[in-house]
Amino acid sequence: MLQALILESQLLYKQHATDSMIRFIQQRCQDYQDNPKAMLNSLLNRSKRVIRLNRLVVKDSRGDQILLTDPAAIKQATIHHFQNVADSSHTPKDHTIEWAQWLPEYAPRDYINSSIYN
Repeated sequence: MLQALILESQLLYKQHATDSMIRFIQQRCQDYQDNPKAMLNSLLNRSKRVIRLNRLVVKDSRGDQILLTDPAAIKQATIHHFQNVADSSHTPKDHTIEWAQWLPEYAPRDYINSSIYN
């Protein structure tokens, strides 16, 4: 009786393992067609890393530190931080002093025949 139960348990385990492999193979094939990024992440065993913020300390306009716990306020403060970190802005860079210094490096070279790119 015990041998029969052990045998049935082993058969069920093998069936479960086979069904799981088939399901994951089908999922990868489906991802190959519909979502290649998910397929590659699965093949390379990559997981999506997410930072979850449930509280955030920021400085208000007077310089006082305040604790944010409202998810919408935390999201807005995070967006504001990353848009303004290192004094970055979403303005065209072609009129800055730094760009003017690098502009000659990106100009076409007279000694390179432009027909080689055709």
